[in-house]
Formats: sequence, C-alpha cells, structure tokens
Amino acid sequence: MLKTRMKIFTSIVCSFAGIGLFACNRATPAPDFGIDVLEPFGFTWEKSNLQPKSIIGECNRETNKLRSIYTVSELESLVAHCKSESYDIVFFPKRRLPKAFRDGEIGVLINGDGQPFSYTFSYLHELSPTTKSVRKKHIRADALKKTITEIYGEPLAKGYYAQFNRIGFIPDETIAPECFFWKQNQVGILLCRERVIYVDGFEMSLSFIRTDNFPYGIALQERVNQYIEKGKFDLPEDDDIENDEYEKSFLASVRRLSEWMKSPYKACEQDTLQPLEKAWEITENDKKRVAPLLEKYNGDELAELIFEHEELPDWIWKKDNVVLYLLKYAADDGNADAMNEIAYSQLRCAFGVEQNRESGKRWIAKAIEGGSYSGYANQASTIFYEGPPSKQTRQNAMGNLQKCVDLGGENCGVELRALKTLNEIIDAGK
Repeated sequence: MLKTRMKIFTSIVCSFAGIGLFACNRATPAPDFGIDVLEPFGFTWEKSNLQPKSIIGECNRETNKLRSIYTVSELESLVAHCKSESYDIVFFPKRRLPKAFRDGEIGVLINGDGQPFSYTFSYLHELSPTTKSVRKKHIRADALKKTITEIYGEPLAKGYYAQFNRIGFIPDETIAPECFFWKQNQVGILLCRERVIYVDGFEMSLSFIRTDNFPYGIALQERVNQYIEKGKFDLPEDDDIENDEYEKSFLASVRRLSEWMKSPYKACEQDTLQPLEKAWEITENDKKRVAPLLEKYNGDELAELIFEHEELPDWIWKKDNVVLYLLKYAADDGNADAMNEIAYSQLRCAFGVEQNRESGKRWIAKAIEGGSYSGYANQASTIFYEGPPSKQTRQNAMGNLQKCVDLGGENCGVELRALKTLNEIIDAGK
C-alpha cells in the first residue's frame, strides 16, 4: 500500500475541518506540529468526508460488469464493500503542512469511506541519488530518530526496506539498519533513512500506520512480533509482491470475474458469421495442405498442438475455417477439449461461427461426457448468461467450477474462490 505513488494534489483538505482530520482555513498557516501517534503531522485518525473519486469510480465500474451474476441490490452491497476495502493516496498541499515537514511531502492513505490508515512523510524523493543527497537524507532521518526515541523509547525492531517484499520492512540487526519501527496506541511508526519505492525512486520516509484495522499495518505488526519473540525474522521464500494475498482480495475477485464474464457475445454482433457446418468447410487445396498433419497425429495429439500453438504452420492460424476443421477432426476422434472449443465457438461466436446456443450446449455435454474439465468452466459461464442472477444460479455455476477443479482444472479455482469471496460478503450483509 505504501509503495503507490499516485499524487493527487488537492486543495480540498480544508473540507476536513470540523471532523478532526485537519483543522485549517485559507488564511491561517498550519502550526508547527511535532511527532505524535494520535495526531501524526498534525492530522488525526478520524473519518473524513473526503471520498476519492478514483476509488468510487473504479468500484462502480468494476462491480457493474457483474450484472449477469448479481442483482441490483447485491451489486450495491458490493460497491459499498469495495469502497471500504479500496485505498488511494492524497498528497496535501505544502501550505497545509507543518513547517517542520514542508521540505518534503505528506500523503494520507485513505479508503473510499474517508477513513485514513496511514500518513507518510517523504523527503528528497529522487530517481538518481547522489552522495550529497544520500547524506542529507541520513541527517534528516537521524534527527527524526532522535526525536522519536526521546518520546517513545528505543525502537522495537531495526532492519531494512525490501521494495519487492509484500510488507517492505525486514527486521534484521545483522547489518547496519536503515529502518526503525516503534509502536504506541495501535499505531506503528516506521522510519527509513533511505528506501526504494517499487522502482519509482529513492527517498527518506517516516510513516504512521494503523496496526489495528489496516491489513498492511496488521501484517507489519505480526512481522515485528515474530522478530521480537524469536530474536530473528525468517523471511518466507514466497513473501514477495507477486505472491501476496492480492488474488484473494475483494477487488481482485471483482476484476477476475469481470474479466471472465466481459462482453461474451460481442463477437456475435458481426454480420459475416456462418453456421458451424459452413464455417469449418475448407478448400480442396487446404485439405491437401493439412493432410500430412491428419496422417501424423491422432485427435488428442492434434488438439494439443492447437491449444499449445506448437509445430503448426503459421498459415493455419490465419484461417479460422482451417482451425475449426482441425478441431472437428480432433473432436470426431474423441478429444473432449476440442469438443469444448467447438461449443465455445457456437456460444461466443469465435472463429467466425454463428451463435447457436442449443447446439453449443450439446457440444458442452459431449465435452463433459468425454472428461473435459474445461467443459465445466464453459458451462458455468453459460449458466450465468441464461440467468437470471440469483443465489441458485451462482450455486449451479459454482458446482460446475468445483467439478472443473476436481478434474484438474486449476484455473477454475480462481473463479471459484472469487465467487465465494463475493458471496460471503453479500451473505454477511443480509
């Protein structure tokens, strides 16, 4: 969360007045605040009336793509949850910063409901540090460290900042520490003499982070607790950003499902589509050109070549009818995945095939009977589009996805987890 550098310079900060986040007016300069976990940089942790438009827009846009899965009232519940779980950074105008921190930037990480979760002061953010700038950062950080230690005592943990780690801070005193962590009143203080922010630049940073209601802060606190209890921190091998819990998060689930369900029949709007029986016809010359493939490979082998895009001449991929012809050969020879691909072409108008839902569903049934786990995934998405959106419809689709997983379709597990995540949110709100 603290790695994002979305600078939204705004003069709207004074709208916080009266609700505690920042008390100001255009004529009165901000006082010179000190270090305080209850009022970091002079701000507070109270909810404001600021709702970042970027969050609201994204929540409405992404959840609206799931109209075939959820009812209007259910989508409203998902939007509300999305706002509470989505974060954005707002950077305050320098004139509103405490004088002691106007040599840098201060940003608040806030959700769509206006709840702040962290405040960060960054100093000398730059792409190419120099010896002089690094020294200035260290001097600034050392002065802040002295002040914080005088107020809150010695740091609970020391270490360094790893930009590709999902938490960032790595407790480790075996090397010269670059970062220091304190905690007071459910607020963590993280000071780094210099850190790299996700290949965006170098900076000195001071952050106040909620450790009671903010997932990042809670995970950071757990990491420090492990370090304190064991006297060391064992960094998990899969603890990098790519292996974060992102895939299981709410907004990730929404995006995954919207990608799965987006514009399924848009291709069907073309006026050049042909019935399947016509679409897989090829010329006598093309039959001669593919004859060696049909002699060399059986249906399963040919289907694997098609799906893996291996060893097939480039000219084949330029002709949808030839691809369909090969799929038909593989399907006629008993390959279930080829049957499912033919079903997909009739349902979604792929390969220039005219839509025929009834025939497509018969091909799905053949694919499933033949053991294709992809057939269950295809059937699950078809169930949604024949709706209407309801809990029973979702249960039917999830049943098919589960069968897909049971047969070895790991990708189906992603959609299944996404559906379960969103269903739990809806059920909890009822």
